[in-house]
Amino acid sequence: MAVLYAYVPSPIVGSNRNESTRPDLSQMPSPNPSKPWELSQRTIPNSTLLPRVEALHPEVPGFLEGLADLIQELVAFGTRVFEWSLESAGGITSAEEGTARVVVMNQFRWGLDVLLGIACQMRTGCCDTPKLQLRSLLETRLGLTYLLQEPVDRAHAFIACEQHRKLAFLERLDPETAAGKEHQMLCKRQGLALAFPASIASLRGEAARLRDIIARPQSDAGRRAFAEYARLQVKTRYPKWYAFYDGPRSVRRLAIDLNQGATYRVLRGLGLMLTTQGPLSHTESCAVWG
Repeated sequence: MAVLYAYVPSPIVGSNRNESTRPDLSQMPSPNPSKPWELSQRTIPNSTLLPRVEALHPEVPGFLEGLADLIQELVAFGTRVFEWSLESAGGITSAEEGTARVVVMNQFRWGLDVLLGIACQMRTGCCDTPKLQLRSLLETRLGLTYLLQEPVDRAHAFIACEQHRKLAFLERLDPETAAGKEHQMLCKRQGLALAFPASIASLRGEAARLRDIIARPQSDAGRRAFAEYARLQVKTRYPKWYAFYDGPRSVRRLAIDLNQGATYRVLRGLGLMLTTQGPLSHTESCAVWG
């Protein structure tokens, strides 16, 4: 991303300071109820505050377009790489192995989706927020590398964390649970309107299903994973899946253990290690609710 800054002069050309940017609200018709997103008038943005392609130096849009094309080609090739890897891996020999492949597939797909999002932002001249996605890509790389070392046990560790995360979320949506009552109190304190699912019965049914999965795993790897989650939860409310079985307790430690410590430090030193919800951070998001 540092290369992009070299292409952007200061001050940014194409400022619309003298343009009329306020729409005439009195002349705007009522929005179409069936398509409220359709607007007859649009506000011209302040391109100095939030620059986009049309406000950048003439050399920058072509560079960004080429970069976006390259990223999009990487994404397209990545979809084929995964397809080819499945074809060469042979058949699935057990349910546990099948579960591991699904987890790996989802992690890989997440990375491709993040890359595609970066390409879309490049085309609009949005060069700052992709820094957030870079952490997601780093986490995806670390997660896939770590998963593939011991795919069965680590994939089930990931699933154990996800099941607990989903159950915690559902319990906060149920006004009769302790977590739900606490959530109601926080909403009232913040002045937010309480909104619970229309079908509480359906919500409670799903929560019961998750509790049954946690209490009675169907495989040996699953039983080991949920038992390890319970062991780690004694000291950590929301254990991270990569910390299972004496694994690293942080992304930094994970990067060092996988010999990616230099990459981690460089990105952090550039100010790119910003808070985001990457795949390794899914279980950490529970802290928002607790």
